[in-house]
Amino acid sequence: MPISHPRRILGATVLAIALIVPALTTAQATPRIPAGPAAAGPANTSSDTVIDAPAARLAAGEHHGIRTWTHDKASKATKGAVAHDEVRQSPFYSVRVAPASAPEQTQDSFTYLSVPRNGEGKKGYSAEDGADFAASTDATMSWSTFEYSPEVKEVFVYVTLLNGKAIDDPSQVTVRPTSVEKKNIKVEAIEDGGRTAKIRVPYSSDGYRLSVEFSTQAVSTYADKNGALSQDGEGTDSKTFLEAEPRNAMLLFAQPQAPQDTVPDAGAPEVLNVRPGDISNLDAVAGADSSKRTLFFGPGVYSMGSAHLPQLPSNISRVYLAPGAFVKGGFHFADNKNTTEFQVAGYGVLSGEEYAYEADTLDGFRSFLDPKHPEYRDTKKKNKADCHSDCAKPLRFSSSSGTAQHLTLQGVTVKEPPFHSFVVYGDESTFRMDVSNYQQVGAWYWQTDGLEMYSNPKEERSTLKNSFFHANDDVFKLYHSNVDLTNNVVWKNQNGPVFQWGWKPRNVDKVNVTGTDIIHSRMFSRDVAQNTCVFNSAKHWDPKMASRTDLADPSTTVSNLTFTDTRVEGSVNCAIRVYALSNTENITINGLSLDGWNGQNTNLTQSRIELLTNSAGQRVRFGSADGVTKGLTLRRYQVGQGGGATGAKPTSYTNVTIDNNEWQSDKPGRLNFDADLWGRWTATEQ
Repeated sequence: MPISHPRRILGATVLAIALIVPALTTAQATPRIPAGPAAAGPANTSSDTVIDAPAARLAAGEHHGIRTWTHDKASKATKGAVAHDEVRQSPFYSVRVAPASAPEQTQDSFTYLSVPRNGEGKKGYSAEDGADFAASTDATMSWSTFEYSPEVKEVFVYVTLLNGKAIDDPSQVTVRPTSVEKKNIKVEAIEDGGRTAKIRVPYSSDGYRLSVEFSTQAVSTYADKNGALSQDGEGTDSKTFLEAEPRNAMLLFAQPQAPQDTVPDAGAPEVLNVRPGDISNLDAVAGADSSKRTLFFGPGVYSMGSAHLPQLPSNISRVYLAPGAFVKGGFHFADNKNTTEFQVAGYGVLSGEEYAYEADTLDGFRSFLDPKHPEYRDTKKKNKADCHSDCAKPLRFSSSSGTAQHLTLQGVTVKEPPFHSFVVYGDESTFRMDVSNYQQVGAWYWQTDGLEMYSNPKEERSTLKNSFFHANDDVFKLYHSNVDLTNNVVWKNQNGPVFQWGWKPRNVDKVNVTGTDIIHSRMFSRDVAQNTCVFNSAKHWDPKMASRTDLADPSTTVSNLTFTDTRVEGSVNCAIRVYALSNTENITINGLSLDGWNGQNTNLTQSRIELLTNSAGQRVRFGSADGVTKGLTLRRYQVGQGGGATGAKPTSYTNVTIDNNEWQSDKPGRLNFDADLWGRWTATEQ
């Protein structure tokens, strides 16, 4: 969704200064925890067994060029909040890692867990929040991160299913994205009586973002004629298959060694080492010594509480989350025209789990959906209060007017954002960013977008690469020119599209997107929604405005957006919906592979392009009238046969081209573009 500028200024709270201690080492902060049965986990049937995790030969730490970590206070509860000083640990999976040259030298790698709404239910409200279906079906997301060096060459990752039904064969475990098969990532064997998948993972300087899926965990999602979702396929004549995914997801993030320039020296004089525990006074602590530039969070658990999010003072421009650091809260970097370089880095976790959904930072962190909130937003009546400015966000930057500023965002995992995970306010035209090996997990709520890629056209290009997004709204917001996105993985919830460049007229030029894997998609709507599909340009965020066709600006142009090798596994609702608010030219989608359409009727899975007008009735351009300049070029577009609505992997694909007529609205391509656009778009095999 689009971001409005702030109405109010987020104020800092002055509290007592916390104790400061030297950063802990991984070994000091992370003793190994013996694994036990799930606490407060789901009930088990006779076919589902709970087991203990297999013992690793080595404790977490750094061995053989592999670095793992754990936490000394962890809870395996799936219901209710965990203590402020605890980390939620998966009762469903455990992970061990070993070099392939010495597979018996396994070491523990902590397996984190995310549950909808942090297991607490709705805080002060009863309205829908986007997490209802996930909560009602006990969906969870587990993940484990480890770091490895080039000298290792390849590792074995042992993923053990602790809670559920065992399997018999490697073919019953799928590693997604399946494109990694070409990189020799594969399930080598099944061990421990059908409980452990032994997975070969070669070294890559890019790292890998993998979903390990046991067939016994697979569930299907259906929608009835009223749009209600269920995992009950009974009476399928009145229910529509949407997608299949694991009830309990298991993600692996195999990370390369962090770049040296992202790891600060904990003993340097400009570094402030933050002590684990209560950090609700971080604003005051960070500003007490103006010589400090970096906040260093060593291994351990930190909590800001549910009613605090610090506005960092202007002296702080860098935050480091070490492997094993788990910070509950967020960071707001203040407007500072004297700072040109910002950095948030490290393989630690930044979690929004303690905040309410749409928590208002200026009203005691009360949800905007709380009827007691003075600007209560009724989701049914669509009385829209402006949450965008004031809602708690894990990362927020205030960009100074006229100052070229640059952000390096590397390695961090954002868990359970209570709203957008990342926002820049102020002068967007001068802000540039480089993002790598970033993860967003547990995005259960609506409006848990991915990243808006800000770019300063006068400086170098902005980049986003080697990252993972679980998102329940727009994933990649392409609102700015000179941006490169490379090698990213998406797990898509219901709300919003994957790629978005709409909401208002824009000038956008020279955006390159390469190698995007969408491994799951629950995108769904009861009608021909304007804000959905893989590729999208939506009309307007306000439902009262979205029906209008006169919101365009023919003086603006979106041009030269190139998407190369976009792969959608499983089923999807639609490919392209462009409601053009600006002139549109040279949009190239080169290599689009869809396993198949979900079970919705043909009308709801069709792609559409509509050109809007301004208030004077002047329509925006789409390519050129003579067809020399195309508005849209599709190359290597293929749709699976035998997949999609069945949930099965396709046995073959149909190539969609202009010449073979497979593009038509009732054919596999499902393209239903305005007739007067003929000649201004094309679909070719190469």
